[in-house]
Amino acid sequence: MSLYKKNPYKKQMNVTIENTIQRKGNTHFFLENSIVAAAIPHYSTGDIAQINGKDVIIEKDSNGTEKFTVADLDESENAILTIDWSHRLQMMQNNIGRILLRIAFKQLLDITPLYENTETNPYFDLPLSDLGFQTLEKLEDLTNRMIQSNFPIEYEDEEWEKVKIGSYPSEKSYGPKLQNTGECAVLSLGNIEKIEQGLRLYYFTGQQAISDYRRHRSLVRNLGIFFQTSDPGKIWSEVKKLSGTVETLKSENKQLESSLGLEEIQEFIDTRREVEGISYIYRVLNDVNFKNIKNVISTIQQKKGFVQIYGIPNGTECQVIVARSQDVPVDLKEIMDSISHKFSIQGSGNMFKIQGNCSRIFMHGVMEEFLLAIQTKMNLKNK
Repeated sequence: MSLYKKNPYKKQMNVTIENTIQRKGNTHFFLENSIVAAAIPHYSTGDIAQINGKDVIIEKDSNGTEKFTVADLDESENAILTIDWSHRLQMMQNNIGRILLRIAFKQLLDITPLYENTETNPYFDLPLSDLGFQTLEKLEDLTNRMIQSNFPIEYEDEEWEKVKIGSYPSEKSYGPKLQNTGECAVLSLGNIEKIEQGLRLYYFTGQQAISDYRRHRSLVRNLGIFFQTSDPGKIWSEVKKLSGTVETLKSENKQLESSLGLEEIQEFIDTRREVEGISYIYRVLNDVNFKNIKNVISTIQQKKGFVQIYGIPNGTECQVIVARSQDVPVDLKEIMDSISHKFSIQGSGNMFKIQGNCSRIFMHGVMEEFLLAIQTKMNLKNK
């Protein structure tokens, strides 16, 4: 049995390093039994360890023997192996917190999680479409009552893989474990995300949970200062009022943007020149707001009988945008393909709208080519 399971609280030990392999500045060797817990996919990043003050990388071979890699380490009979205790403690707290939450899911909701992960940011994937605040509070309360009860955590099988907590059914444990539930300190539930299979629920235990509580407490204090109250109920009321004000301002802003947009669109339409029932807008645009011009082009495209040709200079380069209404029977992509070699136009588009880039000296030539080609095709179709 691994020493880290027999004595999970042991922080350092003397080891004998022998039969090493030196490769590319690293020393590789095996230790059959140590205090170091290797990584367990989905459940643990493994211990952070050092030998004689040098960082260690730990892996397991196919037989479960731990393989150690250290930068430039000599063989020694008196090497000292140490682990990062705060990391180990958090790892064990995450493991027991996971087990306690599994028990709570079964007791309160009669569900088994679809998936669980305690490797870095612990979470459960649950077969649920919704999880209300009251249910979250009950889950958190039950889990913390089990923590506060300080139940002993006992191995139930000879392989030391299943643990028993109180009178609840046994659960599988991964890596080193705590002796009592009270060592988890506290558990808090975090964010909920929608996933394809249901919900993903994050949680914190131990120092991570305490840090989470401190962040929330600091937030409440700062909001209290902002709203000049220490009553959480009043803070929530003020936040809702503020949220309502924000939504009102957003609505007013959208109305204003819409109004301004209509004025700009009408300004473009007023510059049109009609030829045989087709309205042509032919303009060179400087200092362009691309979001606005995109809206203008799209809106005018929805109207009948419009062709829009724009040149947008930018230093020594330029962009040409040509768009037509649905009822104007010309293929703009075909026209661009036919003149692209003449002006070295690089661009893309379709029969309704094209966007091409070329040298600025060709801008007016490209715009004229499009105008003439469109008018020629329209004349042919009208005959």
